Amino acid sequence: MACDGAAESLGLADPGGSCHAGGAMHDDHQLHPPRSDRSFGIGVGILALVAFAIRAVPGPLPVDDAYITFRSARNLLEGHGLTFNPGEMLLSTTTPLFALILAAVSGITRIPLPWAAVLVSGAAAALATWLLARVVRELTGQAALGLAAAGLAAAVPIDVAYAQAGMETTVFGAAVLAGTAAFLFRRDGWTALILAALPFIRPEGAVVSGALALGLLLRHRLGCWRYALPGLAAVILWCAVTYPVYGSVLPHSVTAKAEFFEAEAWAVGPLGFLRQWAYHFYSLFAADPIHFPAIRNTRAITILAGAAPFALGWIALAAHGLRHRPAALPLAAAPVLLAGAFILGGAGLPFPWYFAGSSFAFIAAAAAGFGRACRAIPIAALRGRLGPALLLIGMLRHLLIGYTPEGRIRDLDVHIPPHREAAYLQAGAFIAGQATDPEALVFCAEVGAIGWTCPLRVWDGQLTTPAEISRLGGAQIIRRHRPEFLTFMGLYPLAPGLEDLPPRWTAPGEDGPSYDKVWSVNLNAAEGHPPRHTVVVYRRRPENAP
Repeated sequence: MACDGAAESLGLADPGGSCHAGGAMHDDHQLHPPRSDRSFGIGVGILALVAFAIRAVPGPLPVDDAYITFRSARNLLEGHGLTFNPGEMLLSTTTPLFALILAAVSGITRIPLPWAAVLVSGAAAALATWLLARVVRELTGQAALGLAAAGLAAAVPIDVAYAQAGMETTVFGAAVLAGTAAFLFRRDGWTALILAALPFIRPEGAVVSGALALGLLLRHRLGCWRYALPGLAAVILWCAVTYPVYGSVLPHSVTAKAEFFEAEAWAVGPLGFLRQWAYHFYSLFAADPIHFPAIRNTRAITILAGAAPFALGWIALAAHGLRHRPAALPLAAAPVLLAGAFILGGAGLPFPWYFAGSSFAFIAAAAAGFGRACRAIPIAALRGRLGPALLLIGMLRHLLIGYTPEGRIRDLDVHIPPHREAAYLQAGAFIAGQATDPEALVFCAEVGAIGWTCPLRVWDGQLTTPAEISRLGGAQIIRRHRPEFLTFMGLYPLAPGLEDLPPRWTAPGEDGPSYDKVWSVNLNAAEGHPPRHTVVVYRRRPENAP
């Protein structure tokens, strides 16, 4: 198998791999890498630039959840702490490490936080592309297969969508791939650092960290203690900071979502989750990015048929790891572990970014396994060509069908409704302009974009509301705390029929406060989606003040 000179010079190559003859490489190979290595490096560099550009150049188009992280990072920069509402020490972001990274990048460069998010995600995608090509080549000896897999990862629409949306998905996916790649290449110091960081990017990263920690234990036995230090230090530091400040070591958003998904209305069950998980991995190669209409309307047999070559590739890599290359097992296991974390955790209504975090690892595992399986093809001309050809077809399909000329995801409204966030931003700006009391309370169903343009205290009954208050439920929160502003939204209406909301609305109960409708917006009524993207703002009547 050809050895990657760049990887060797960085110490990334597996000392037990076939690159070494008699335990060492020839000096002339190190000083003068073969032309194929230079060509491979140039190809990977180009794909990494494409991965960065396709995510960052079109600019940010944040979803509501991203604005929650942005506002928390902004509050940190302004000295209020990592919290959504100043004065309420509540960790409302599920991705505290991503928030800290954004705060650092924005604070140092003065780049606005939404732009910092897409730039950081673009850089993470470039790193993932670089790593993915080398992982696949290391496991198969096929440079063309590595480049084709990296090209597919660079262009896969679901990851691009959430990178442009300002989410942490790309950073998390790159970290999962980096941790498994570091373990494969026996860079165990990096493995230890990455496994320590993963749970703080997304909480389900703990399952991948556990697999990597087990791998280090099996590899080093009693000597693994030094690799445990970064993880132990991270946990001790996290607990020492978060418990005194927030009263809990878990982000409030994690416990709030767990309670939210316990509701029967949002439950999908293990089989429903598995269907969505299968559709996601099918969509990486042969279909549109994951969205609920496609999940419902795509037949199971179509999903299985479209994903079959790559599912077989994943199985082949897992089998190869069990028999010959145990260091590849964390790479193969990562997608299954991440899905299992949600299934066993009882997550309902799985959102697309629950799946997308394992996309890079799955593409690498599927491509490497499929490349190894192709060695059994009796036709010699197909052995090294079939895998790259299928991956390139997937990449070209995504580039030609999945994107507009401006670099946005085609049919983006299905995945990230931009009209909704635009309506929220206008609503937040209106409320900020109307409020006369800086201590006024705003109560709404989605708080990210509204909170970004409105400096007041904003509650949503879940993520940004203190636990002892959120347990009351929406109606009782309104009756007891009498927020000055309410927002009714088409996606999560507090009352049915937004178009029929009366000029005056009274909270349920005998002592419920009354509100007057003061503002409304519908940014895409012309496209025929009036209920979903309508926002209505009510203001409490003066006589109903607390």
